Amino acid sequence: VLNQRMGLLRLKTEDNPTYIRTDINHNQRYFKSRGQGSSQQNLRKTDILNYRISLPTLSEQQKIADFILRIDEKLKLHRKRIEVLKEYKKGMLQGIFNRKIRFQDDDGEDYPEWEEKKFKSTLSKIIDNRGKTPPTQEEGIPLLEVNSLGDSKPRYSEVKKYVSQETYDNWFRDHIEQGDLLFSTVGRTGAVSIQDDEYAAIAQNIVGFRFENHNPMFMYYMLSNFDNWKKIKRIEMGAVQPSVKVTQMILLKFDIPSLPEQNKIAKFLSILDKRMKLEEEKLADLKRLKKGLIQKMFI
Repeated sequence: VLNQRMGLLRLKTEDNPTYIRTDINHNQRYFKSRGQGSSQQNLRKTDILNYRISLPTLSEQQKIADFILRIDEKLKLHRKRIEVLKEYKKGMLQGIFNRKIRFQDDDGEDYPEWEEKKFKSTLSKIIDNRGKTPPTQEEGIPLLEVNSLGDSKPRYSEVKKYVSQETYDNWFRDHIEQGDLLFSTVGRTGAVSIQDDEYAAIAQNIVGFRFENHNPMFMYYMLSNFDNWKKIKRIEMGAVQPSVKVTQMILLKFDIPSLPEQNKIAKFLSILDKRMKLEEEKLADLKRLKKGLIQKMFI
């Protein structure tokens, strides 16, 4: 059953429907240019029927359609692999941090029991530039904002603002270093990433946590775990623009294992993340391949 905003096109010839569908999807500019209405655009039936399509022989249509369907199957397979890995990681995170899954040392011995600690006891330094809004420019040193956080490393593709070397040297109270945990305090609170070896500055809605005798990657995964994320949400203030006070954040208590077990957990979860990233890169490559081939096939 179709609702009133959908239409059905039934071919009365032997033309290949996959070929027709791909051609229509590729030429959306035609339909968008004929859409009527401001908030909700509509297409007239006559505009749809007047759409002109270049059709090769049925045999060539079939070959092109079969090729596209094979790529679509590969895309579907990679999406499925990514979903399976995400669910597996989610289950492992839950099992590790509620301690139903425990690791052993290289001799097969159990590690010591986890210890409840205040977050501040794990820290050697807090990099906090709140209240400092630097002048920005279109190039230079990346200024990391909340939208860059959430993955194990900052997403530099999301960076929109940059600062000069002079601003970097003189404006900020302190600077982040490789291995610091970046934590968003305003807006999408609790988003975290570990600073890599890139030269970057942090906006005032992000603080950097530097750890002492604790594995930064383990701490990243610990704060990414849903139950620990909920602890952070409980100290959140404000409805329109949520925020977290650093003074409250560092007083939160977390169950933390010994450093050797932290290292083993971080290594295991990092390998999972690398596998997911590899599958995501393969998926992106396939999407680019499909797009490029369609552009060549459908002019």
